[in-house]
This record gives sequence, C-alpha cells and structure tokens, in this order.
Amino acid sequence: MSSDGARAMSGIRTGLFPRVKAVAPECVWVHCSIHREALVVKKMPLSLTETMQECVKFINFIKSRPLNSRIFSALCKEMGSDHEHLLLHCEVRWLSRGNVLKRLIELKEEVSVFLEQNPPTSKDAIFEFKDRFHDANWLVKVAYICDVFDFLNNLNLALQGENVTIFKVQEKVEAATKKLNLWSRRIKTGNYEAFTMLTAFQKENNISFMPHDISALIQEHLQGLETNLKEYFPPINSNKEWIRNPFSINIETTFSDLNVESLIELSCDTALKDI
Repeated sequence: MSSDGARAMSGIRTGLFPRVKAVAPECVWVHCSIHREALVVKKMPLSLTETMQECVKFINFIKSRPLNSRIFSALCKEMGSDHEHLLLHCEVRWLSRGNVLKRLIELKEEVSVFLEQNPPTSKDAIFEFKDRFHDANWLVKVAYICDVFDFLNNLNLALQGENVTIFKVQEKVEAATKKLNLWSRRIKTGNYEAFTMLTAFQKENNISFMPHDISALIQEHLQGLETNLKEYFPPINSNKEWIRNPFSINIETTFSDLNVESLIELSCDTALKDI
C-alpha cells in the first residue's frame, strides 16, 4: 500500500493503513514513489540552486507584470520566435521547473533584448544579476538543469500508471541510477552527449572546452542524485520476490507451513506460467 504519509492514511489509530492492516496483516506500507522522487530532486548543489532561483526571478520580472508581459510577447512576435510567452513556475510542482527553464533557454535571445530595452531598476530583484544572459557559464548551467530535469520528468511519468507495481518502480529507479553513474563517468572524459540542450548550446557558441568548476559541479550533482535515489528507493526485501515470480524460488524455505501448500499449487500452475 502506497501513500504520501499523511495522517489520514498512515496514522497509528485512525489512519487507513492500520485499518487495512487489521484485515490483511501481511500488508506493507511504502511511501509514495512520486513524493520520494520529488524529495530526491530538491537536493542540489548551492550553485545550481542559485541559478534556478535567478531564472525564476527573471521569469517573474516579465510574467508577473502585465505591461512587461505584453511588451515581451510583442517582441517575440517581432523577432519571429517559436513562442511568445514564458512559463510561470509552480512551487508545488517542483519538476515543472524543467519545462519552465527549457522555455527560458529557448527564448534567451528575446529575454536578453527585452532586458536591454527595459532595464531593471535597483528596486527590482534581478538588478544585481541583470547581465546573466551575457554570461556563457551561467547559460551552460541553465542548459544542464533543463536536461537533467527532462530526464527526471520522464522518470516521474514512468513511476505513474495503473499497472505500475513496486517492482516496476524499483526497476525504473535502478535503471536511472545506472544512467546517472554512466553520465558521471563520461563527464570525466569530457563527454556531454547525454545532455542535448547543453551540447546544442556548446555547438551554438563554439564552446569546445567545459570549465573545470562547471564540470565538477555537474559531476557532483549527478553523483548526489544517484546517492539520493538509492537512499529513498532501497532494494526490495528478497522475501517479496515470490510476488514477481512464484515459479523460481524455493517455497519451503521462504514461507511458513500454512502457506506452502497453497503456493505449491500456484507455482505448478502451467496456465499461469504461460501468461
């Protein structure tokens, strides 16, 4: 049984889980996989967190003011852009930042022109870092965040659905940790091909060598994601393996005498083996 840990679901006395447990003693509670992934994603190096916060402030400077929003939309039309609006970020949906930052990096030229034509004043939140869109290293970090959040969004979708079991979740998470480990090792050799937005930005701006501090930052983040995924998604107890495949285990050493006879019949059912 999976839930987000709210008292109504997991409370000791009045929660749903203890009531289910009273009827089905073998029932096991696990924390919601989507919520666990969101907790994993929130842990980022300080430099990347600050970069994201600055991006959100740039977006708010344009989107939260109707006049700025209209001027920016008209500018995008004039420049023949594929999009005419930035996307607002919702704090509740943490992973939505991937789409928000992707739109920002796609409209980086338009945002840069807008800031030159409508410079922020000292009272604006973005005044201290208003020239970030001329900083290639800052844009590299934004492009990397777009790529990694796109990967995490796809993982998030893979953990949802009617037929997604705890075993399927574990398989998807294990595949994700192996990819993160592979990417981290590739970065040591200067290989960034797994990050499409980042490599596209490098080619667009003729960046042949990634600064060491940014390379180390990306590697630190990938290693942190791998570690946190393993922490929040620990391996499933081997005693539960019979649920996935009751035909490949030693029943007599796994179960009590009361359950062995029923499971022998199940494991010998050839019709089930063919499904």
